[in-house]
Amino acid sequence: MPKQKRYVNQAIALGHGSCIYYDIMKNTMNKPAANSKGFSLVELLIVAALIGIMTAIGVPAMIGQMAHIRFTRDARDLSVAFRAARMNAIAKNVRYGINITQGAPDAYQVQTCTDSPAPAPSVACAAWGNAGGLITFSSNSDITSPAASIRVEFLPTGTAAVTGIMPPATNIDIRLANPSSDTDQLTINVRAATGKIAVT
Repeated sequence: MPKQKRYVNQAIALGHGSCIYYDIMKNTMNKPAANSKGFSLVELLIVAALIGIMTAIGVPAMIGQMAHIRFTRDARDLSVAFRAARMNAIAKNVRYGINITQGAPDAYQVQTCTDSPAPAPSVACAAWGNAGGLITFSSNSDITSPAASIRVEFLPTGTAAVTGIMPPATNIDIRLANPSSDTDQLTINVRAATGKIAVT
């Protein structure tokens, strides 16, 4: 039953004061709700402007953060590859190497010495075979030092060396930089005498 007709019936049933009751209910029914008003054009423009300002501020920061995350991931993955190569060299009594190549982008590959019989620790390995696929860095990572391609070798004794330097004599520093940031730099240090790896 429509509201207006119901109010009329209620007014008739009440008798005394029914006209007043009917007028009150009619006005209440026809009065628009206080919250029925929509947003004004000015309010919508202000909200749109605020969203635009927040986007302009947040998007560049987010892009820079993503570049930093990719850079640190590349450095972490290379240090993990060093540690895994050292452990495999000790466990399998086989010389392992991480062959780092300079290019666009830089890349590295896990290798093993395939000389038979295995050379003595003081003798360089003549033949290397790939023990894994080529792993490339993202565009946010660049090896700045050393400038040339090298192979970091891990001997079954746990020590480390760069190809052509036998026995190991000096520590090995692999420096990485983020081209999109002036301050985003990391160094992977391989201690020759112990083969231990540190990221600074």
